[in-house]
Amino acid sequence: HQCRFPGCNKSFRRSSDRNRHEDTVHSNVGFHFCPVVGCNKSFGGGGGGYKRADKVIEHLRKKH
Repeated sequence: HQCRFPGCNKSFRRSSDRNRHEDTVHSNVGFHFCPVVGCNKSFGGGGGGYKRADKVIEHLRKKH
């Protein structure tokens, strides 16, 4: 399943993986931020957030 974004050469075994790629890499989806005050992944923390909510959950498990 080839990415449908012009100029992107990524391909994926599953269409759901391609869709996730297109939604997170090639769209203006809002960012998800860490809720821990002072974290560099929190809103205003300087490091920016994540494009995927599941990555915030993973960050919370690994870092906090």
